[in-house]
Parts: sequence; C-alpha cells; structure tokens
Amino acid sequence: MDKNEIDWIFQIDDEEVLETYRTRDNYLIEHSPEGDGSRCAVYFSSNDLYFPNNRARFHERVTRRNTFEWFGTRIPGCGRHIFIRDVFKQWYLGGINARLNSPEKVLEWLKEETKGCRVTMMGSSAGGYAAVLFGSLLHAERVFSFNGYFDLAPETDMENAALVNPLLVRYRNDVQRAPFYRLAPFLRERTPVYYFHSLFSPIDRRQRELLGNHQGVHVIPFRSSRHGIPFLKCCLNRIFQYSDEKLLELCGTEHHPVRFSLRCAGVWETAAGFSRQVWQYYRKRH
Repeated sequence: MDKNEIDWIFQIDDEEVLETYRTRDNYLIEHSPEGDGSRCAVYFSSNDLYFPNNRARFHERVTRRNTFEWFGTRIPGCGRHIFIRDVFKQWYLGGINARLNSPEKVLEWLKEETKGCRVTMMGSSAGGYAAVLFGSLLHAERVFSFNGYFDLAPETDMENAALVNPLLVRYRNDVQRAPFYRLAPFLRERTPVYYFHSLFSPIDRRQRELLGNHQGVHVIPFRSSRHGIPFLKCCLNRIFQYSDEKLLELCGTEHHPVRFSLRCAGVWETAAGFSRQVWQYYRKRH
C-alpha cells in the first residue's frame, strides 16, 4: 500500500458500495418515442451522487432510490438517453461496475451503445469531466460541462486527498489511468465543449487556469461562486435547444445567474424553479 493511502475509506471499501459496484450496472438506458432515434444523450452523475459519505446516505440515495443525477432531464429531440454514475465517486477512474471497471472499458461500451448516433454528452463537476473525456474520445456532436474538471492533479495534492479521493491518489502513477488526469490532450475542435464556468468559485478558477485556451472549449462565464450548474435548472431544456451560434453568443458576456435565468425562462418559471430547487436540495441532504 502507498504510504499516502488509508486502510479503510467508505467510498471504495464499504460493503454496500462494493456490492452495488459488483452487482448493478450503474447505468440506465431509456427511450423517448417522440425523439429522434438517431440522436443519443449521455448524462454523467457527479460526486454529489450521495453526501455525506456514510452508509445511511448511500443506502437511501443509491440502494433504495437508485438515484442517477440528471434523470429528470431529457435533452429535447433525443430518442435515446443513457444515465451513468460512479458509486466510488472517483471521476470514473474505477469505471462504473465490475465488468466496466476502467475508463477504457467504459469508452468501448459507450462506443457500442452510441454507434450510428449523433451524440450529446453532459455533466457537472466530476460528471462534466467524464462528459468532456468520453465526448472528446467519441467525437460527440456537443458536450455540455457545468463547472467540470479538466485537470485532476489538484485533487491529488489537497491535504485530505487520500481520504476524499483515494483512487486518484492510488492511480496517479498508473500507466493506464494517469493519462486521463489531464483532458487537454483529448480536446478537439470538431467536438465543441460548452463550458459553463463560475468566475468566483476557487475550484473552478483553478480549473480554468489549468485549462488555458483551447479552440474546442467555449467558456460561458457566470458571476457566481457556485460549483456545479451556475444558474437555475429550469433553464436547462432551453439551453440544450440553443443553436451553436446562440451558445457562442453567450461566451462574450459575464452573466449574472438570476438575470440569466429570468431572460432564459421568464419570471414565473424562474420563481417556480427556485422553489423546486430549494426543495430538491433539502431532500438530497435529509
């Protein structure tokens, strides 16, 4: 064992977590009859899948509710929807289940599941990292990253890294997995990444600095300190329907979250969306 590792860590050692990893797919595939069967959307859960890291919360969120982030979201027009989670909460470096137990195996599986489709991938935070990684490798038509990670190195250097990010610490010198710690080598102009970025979030400021400038990444800045989606979720369906030209127009302006939501969704939907989001946050934490 690496001297920086800890003997037992809930996210990767708890028996219920391991049983879920061994026996469940940790993905869901759904179809929208009204959608275009040649269009596929892939939604990656973040490390906020369950919190705090304990048996009670994991049992409630994953074992009992079978939670997938983004499950209530459907990108309009897509006929096929794939929801994916990482129960270890380790940026998908351990894959998603006992069969698809590495990024390479997840990639090959996704390649088969999305064959012949025009693909959109999306996620926030660690889910945004996965969306950019797999979206770039599979030449997705679009990627939406909401304060996603582009470089995992800072997560291995933090003071409690071995406790919070044990697999990142374990695999940082692993020949197969270490290349996935930086996404810059995988970014391609042919796969546009729409990166919704919080200007005042320390985590995301650091990620923006590490990213630098890449032609394929289109930064849409928000005057927010929120890590994750920097505006109300009631705007998502409209944003997913924006043309590339409309999305590129958003890149030239710093957006205030509330004003952006009002312009995008209107007063009543913004108010309802705010109330709904407060309630959802409460349910997630209790």
